[in-house]
Amino acid sequence: MGNHTYDHDYLALLLGPKALSIEIERGQKALAPLGIRPLAFRPPVGITTPVLGQVLHRMGMYAATFRFRAHDHGNLLLNNLAKATLERVRPDDILVLHDVKPARNQSVQRWLAEVRQLITGLGTKGLRITTLESLIDRPVMRKIK
Repeated sequence: MGNHTYDHDYLALLLGPKALSIEIERGQKALAPLGIRPLAFRPPVGITTPVLGQVLHRMGMYAATFRFRAHDHGNLLLNNLAKATLERVRPDDILVLHDVKPARNQSVQRWLAEVRQLITGLGTKGLRITTLESLIDRPVMRKIK
């Protein structure tokens, strides 16, 4: 599990080191009760800046972003999500999908059907799903006591 900010405000990435540090630290504190300390940080919308790199380095973290965006828009757009993704995904892509409850009139069952279709389709294409940790050969989080 990685940190993705506390408020999901991508503008914090542009406000400077202090605001950015506070946003990331709030995310770290929110995850601490789970007994973990994320080392990986996935910036909202994949935006990275030199300041982000400096802040993460000071915090003992690193940025992990994606190479393929499924365009589910936070599970607002589910129609043909698997089909559209399977048409464009390539080997070694880091695929970003949202894992939040579908919004509006989208049902959880519809979302699960798209995810099942995507998983099956990836296998059919000869692609395999793996953890980020094994893909980048770096720990994504540490247990805390």
